[in-house]
Amino acid sequence: MSRRLPAVRASIAQRPASLHTDIRSQAEVLIALRLIGTHDVAAIDEWVRLHATDEEARELKASLPSLPVGTAWVWSPGWLEILVKVQVCRRRTFDSSATPKVGQQVITPREFAAVNPADLARMAAQLQPGAAPGETQDEEAGLLRAQVRQLRAALAGAQAGQPERVEVPVLTGADRSALENAAATLADVSAKISAALRQPAPAPVPSPCPPAARTAPAQPKAPVTPSAEGTPRI
Repeated sequence: MSRRLPAVRASIAQRPASLHTDIRSQAEVLIALRLIGTHDVAAIDEWVRLHATDEEARELKASLPSLPVGTAWVWSPGWLEILVKVQVCRRRTFDSSATPKVGQQVITPREFAAVNPADLARMAAQLQPGAAPGETQDEEAGLLRAQVRQLRAALAGAQAGQPERVEVPVLTGADRSALENAAATLADVSAKISAALRQPAPAPVPSPCPPAARTAPAQPKAPVTPSAEGTPRI
């Protein structure tokens, strides 16, 4: 089922395993009748097990090979939020797709059944684009069509008329004067900086040397003479 457009797409197959995974992964409603093939049962089980509990998945998988004719599982976890086993009613009119039984004579239809013209007229009116919301399409689709018609009419009117030219000044006289003053100030500052850079750097001034430290004259040492005991005397 499409999210934006009121359209429903159905894929019917006797072998679910043959359906592409893109189709199975995007399905909103699953209706499964009796299946006996291993791969077909596995394909249904893979889709159901992703959304159902383990108990529900086991019950559905175990019952698929033994479902009676006309009994089906209907599983819609997100849209309808149901998981039920239903009994499909038999057709009240001629069933041309019924499986013939052994010994039964197959009846081939030779002419169409009678159709009520009033029913055909009612269905044709419902299929018209201007049908009232809620009869054949939801209200949102009708509102979208009305908006598209309005936009197309507005576009046609804009293309038919001549566009109006409006000139808007980018800068006023005061703005231009302020910019000229700022440019003159910047030029003056730039000239001063260039002149300062062209002047030679001043010679370095030598630093005065500190006075030499005065030291006291060395005193002569007294002679040392040995004594009789061997100890030197001063």
